Amino acid sequence: MIEENIRNKEDYEFMIGEIGLDKLFRIPWNGYLGNENEGLINPNSKFNPSSKFSNYQVSLNHQVIIYKEFLKMAIKYNKPVSIHCVKAHGILFDTTKSMIKVKDSKCTKLCLHSYSGSIDQAKSWLKLYNKNIFFSISEILNIKGGTRKEKEIDGNEYAVDSKCIELLKFLPFENILIETDYGLDFMYLEKNPENQETVEKNEHLDYLKNTREVILSTKSLQDHYEYTKSEIYGNWINFRKSE
Repeated sequence: MIEENIRNKEDYEFMIGEIGLDKLFRIPWNGYLGNENEGLINPNSKFNPSSKFSNYQVSLNHQVIIYKEFLKMAIKYNKPVSIHCVKAHGILFDTTKSMIKVKDSKCTKLCLHSYSGSIDQAKSWLKLYNKNIFFSISEILNIKGGTRKEKEIDGNEYAVDSKCIELLKFLPFENILIETDYGLDFMYLEKNPENQETVEKNEHLDYLKNTREVILSTKSLQDHYEYTKSEIYGNWINFRKSE
């Protein structure tokens, strides 16, 4: 059914994902985030089915099987892929390498969503896939967590995780993307304020802006070149573009 859906939309511009491997993931009580049905949840439970997770997990071996099937479809229909990974970077790289082959510097475009691997692992991805691999950076998973005021945005001091700074310094600018799924995640949180939609939009835009400014300031200072937001957008265009 999934491949049929992809095949029916083959002429449209879209990507496949997020797909990937996650050692820590637990299945949501309602089956999947965004599902309005109760699914697995006990009606008498205090768990919020849209935001809480059960104790059920999916084995990594099974995840690899599913991941490979999606990669096959990405190759077949020449679509870019957004890849999620938590605590499984070694097996993710080996599995992807076995499936996605580089031919004359052309291959399926890959984005490592909110990249959490090491710089050494990033080196392996870049060496193998070069211009066809992208690393997306998000405020919540990559930038936040800093204890020192390392950046200033609109006159405000801003704490940035030192690991993120080192990663940004290492990555070539043309391989960097801004992570944007926080706005979608907001749909599954509890709705409290009457102006929730406006709050979500504004907060989402703030996250994107902060992430963009951290990337631009870090890379511009390092490379002695004033990168612009349009150049980050150009990276997104390159990721979407089929070879």
